[in-house]
This record gives sequence, structure tokens and C-alpha cells, in this order.
Amino acid sequence: MNGPLVPFIALFFLVIQNFLTAVLVTEMARPRGKKMVMYAVAATVVIGALAGYAWTFVLSTSVAFTILASMLVAGGIAYRWAEMMARDIAEQLKMASTVAKFGRENFERLDTRGEGEFGAAHIYAALESGSFTEGGQWLLKHMQKCIGDIGHVAGVQSTAVAVPHGAGYVYVVHRINRRDLETYEHRINEKYRAWR
Repeated sequence: MNGPLVPFIALFFLVIQNFLTAVLVTEMARPRGKKMVMYAVAATVVIGALAGYAWTFVLSTSVAFTILASMLVAGGIAYRWAEMMARDIAEQLKMASTVAKFGRENFERLDTRGEGEFGAAHIYAALESGSFTEGGQWLLKHMQKCIGDIGHVAGVQSTAVAVPHGAGYVYVVHRINRRDLETYEHRINEKYRAWR
């Protein structure tokens, strides 16, 4: 493969590959704490270097260019992802008791059908209703974002997409009941104990 666009094509594929690698490796280290996540960032840089070296044979580009580009992209993405992860976890730990209290106090307003639990659709409807204060809306958005940690798995749903050969995707459905809210603070503190 020759031509002036080769380095740009290589960089495009390196970015995609390194993005996926960075996210996967840092997410695998998430439960083990910040120190392990930083080790994962370093491991991503090494994996990026190896991937860059492999790409030189496929794309016939400069070894130095592809290795350096791959290391910089992998390390940059992994470091940024680790920063976002640390910020999200710190916020979640800090807000756990407030979120649980808010959920318990507003349970009936969120469980509009009286099913004993509510899900993402209920939270979305509550946000759209405009009946919550600005602080309440912020807490609802936080609950929406962290519903997987706050609640429990209520099932799996699949959605078909109308394309020529047929496709679809499967997603996990989370719901929140009173017991989830009562145990949330303890569960999240246990899950991220290594981050304290």
C-alpha cells in the first residue's frame, strides 16, 4: 500500500484500535482502584507500541511514525478515560447517600404505576415533567447515569433494526426498588473500596 494518504489512513485505524484498547484495558482495572487504573494506562501505551509496530508491516509506513503515533494515541486516550473514570467514581461515592435519600423520599413520584420499582423511562418522564427543582433534576440525571449501580437487573431486551440483512442489539434493563435505595450506599462503597 503506497501513497501520500497512507499515514492518515494508518492514523485513523490506529485511533480506532487504540481507543477500543484503551477503554477495555482501563475498564478492566476499574474495580481495583486508581493505582491499578494507572498501571492499565501504562499497559495501554505498551500495547499501543506493539500495535504500531504491527501496523508498519500492513501499511508499509515508517516504524518510528506508527509506533510513536500509536503510543501517543493509546496513552492519551487511556489517560483521559482514566481521569473521567476517577471523577465519575468520586462523584458517585460522594453523592451516594444523597441520591439514596432523594430516591426514597420521591419514590412514589417516580414509581408512577405503583409497581414497587421504577426504571430509566420513569426517570426520563420525571425530568420531562418539570415538577422537580433544579437540584432534584440534577439528582435525577445522576440516577439516570448510574442506574446500573443503584438498581438491579430486571431483564434483557432486544431491538430489531430494519436494514437489508437484518440487525439489532440487546441491552440490559435496570430497575430501582426500595431495597436497592436502602443498600445503595453500602454497595457502592464496597464496589469502589479500592478508590478510597
